[in-house]
Amino acid sequence: MGDTQAETETNKVSDSLNSGEEQGTSEQAPSQQGGGDEVILKPDGDNGTSQSYGAEEHAPAESDDPGANLLEKKTGDGVSSDQRAKIDAKLLLNIWDCSDTSYALDHRRAQIVAAIGFVFNVTMMIAAALVAVAINSSMMFVLSSQHLLDALGDILVLWRFWCEPTDPNNEKYDLQGSVMISFCAMSSTLYVATFTVKKIIHQEHPHFVIYAVILSTVICLGAAVLAYFKIQLAKESRLNSQTLHLDGITSLFVSVLAFVYIICVNVYDDFPETWWSEHAVALTLSILLFLYALRNLLMTKHGDEWWYTKEFWTYRDSRGNETPRGVRAD
Repeated sequence: MGDTQAETETNKVSDSLNSGEEQGTSEQAPSQQGGGDEVILKPDGDNGTSQSYGAEEHAPAESDDPGANLLEKKTGDGVSSDQRAKIDAKLLLNIWDCSDTSYALDHRRAQIVAAIGFVFNVTMMIAAALVAVAINSSMMFVLSSQHLLDALGDILVLWRFWCEPTDPNNEKYDLQGSVMISFCAMSSTLYVATFTVKKIIHQEHPHFVIYAVILSTVICLGAAVLAYFKIQLAKESRLNSQTLHLDGITSLFVSVLAFVYIICVNVYDDFPETWWSEHAVALTLSILLFLYALRNLLMTKHGDEWWYTKEFWTYRDSRGNETPRGVRAD
């Protein structure tokens, strides 16, 4: 009886071994046949083993995100300058694809929006200054100065995004940019508040001139469109950029100031006693923007590094040595 059980167990082990050998032979067969599927070997972890993929069971597919795929190719090893230029051109073509909200494309969109904003702000700054001199309008002087400061904000946005989307210091650049824009916003609001209080004291009335109203309409619409795109790109679900968000807020501030001027000069034409309303609204908006920028400044730090410390403004490589921006050791 015992001999029969031992013989049965021996047969089971033998059958199991034969089955394993046949399975191993069948798995290797495709690579031994001339017309078989191509086998791709890929390292599996740190243990040096490999996994094989047939022609129908490919290696892991590329991301469905076109911007991410292009960025990965651009930042890969052994990519020539010509190849980088071609990939940049493809990224630029995909800029207008609103369905693609990849970080790489939004990064490039932020650069384009800031560049357009800079050109717009400089142009409107000059135009508003010329109109202000021609009609002696205090609000036109204010709008001109705000365009100057908004142009500085656009320069800071370009500075912040003038790097690769994969740069490990992206978060630090953004925090640094938000600190500098906060100072710009606070400076501009102090200027507007001081200028407005002076006008209230001297009881200066608005000036209604048709081409000033037309210019203010262009400023109102143009700044509002720029503010919309900046704030949309700065959302947490996209670039999550406080620098771009603050720049969008300053553009919105300019748009609202222009809108207030348009409304007030038209109302003043029928009700001269409302001359103070333009100055009151401008003063209120200035105080609100100043408090918002101050709040952002007081809350900004990178890790344990507050914005007023040296460490906040310095960069270090992987060895802990101080380096210029964008330079790091692997």
